Amino acid sequence: QKKKTHHCKINTFITPESKMEFEFIKLKNLVDVKKDQTIDVIGIIKNMGKVQTSKTAKGAILKRKEIVIIDDTKSKVKKFDLIEFGFKFVKFNMIYNKEKNTNIDVIAKIGQIKETENITSVHGDNYEKKEIILINENNRNITLNLWNEKIKLFKEKKEDIIAIKNAKIGEYNHIKNLSLINSSRISINPGVPEATKIREECQEQNQDTELDKTMYTKIEKILNLVNQTIINVIAVIEYIGDTDTVFAKDRREFKKREIKLIDNSDEITLTLWNENAENFIAEKDTKIKIEKRELTNIKVKNI
Repeated sequence: QKKKTHHCKINTFITPESKMEFEFIKLKNLVDVKKDQTIDVIGIIKNMGKVQTSKTAKGAILKRKEIVIIDDTKSKVKKFDLIEFGFKFVKFNMIYNKEKNTNIDVIAKIGQIKETENITSVHGDNYEKKEIILINENNRNITLNLWNEKIKLFKEKKEDIIAIKNAKIGEYNHIKNLSLINSSRISINPGVPEATKIREECQEQNQDTELDKTMYTKIEKILNLVNQTIINVIAVIEYIGDTDTVFAKDRREFKKREIKLIDNSDEITLTLWNENAENFIAEKDTKIKIEKRELTNIKVKNI
């Protein structure tokens, strides 16, 4: 007869200061144990599974490892070790819509680690500060500020993928930044899909920079160009507007759609007309190349 496999979550406590007394229960008797009841078990680890990653319905990351335990009754139980839980990452472009002092979870690549600075406040207090430049998959960046003792604890390296839980949003000169607080947790190069995406996108962008830097124009430089200049652009789609119907002065009807594009320098609006507007099928966060496009209406950042 096939033995029934029971599943339970086991919390492990280590208390060397006191002698522990156990009341072990046989694994075959787990069927009589109520849900959420605390028990003592003893057994042999038969198998240790691989780390598995999943997402909750709310988008939080859950990583777990399955361990199979057996005892002398030849019954077995699966113990789930909780490794990492609770990240709900916020996109960089959404950080600017959040209020100062809000705590968020972020994931990014470490693009630059600056030298430690000595800062003196208006009250004469001295502080140490180090700026860490974080880069997301769209090559946008935000500064993580480390202060005093947190500088010494920071051992991460450039190019590492860093996930931070409970990073605090700050603001200086109307520019948002991040800092660590006591409840902040850091995971380096975590095995989550977001980390893989960032690494792959950053590698691809580096290749594009090397291959196409003489061919493609940064968005910030477009503002210095004159109308009717023919340009090539590589950018990421940040927003896709609806297709609208507009009328010329002579009552001719046109279809129009606006697409907001960003790179690591600025943003610009791509205006599509008629069949181009109706047939546009790319999605948000997709990287696109626009070649031999005529620049118009620079004042409103249109191409």
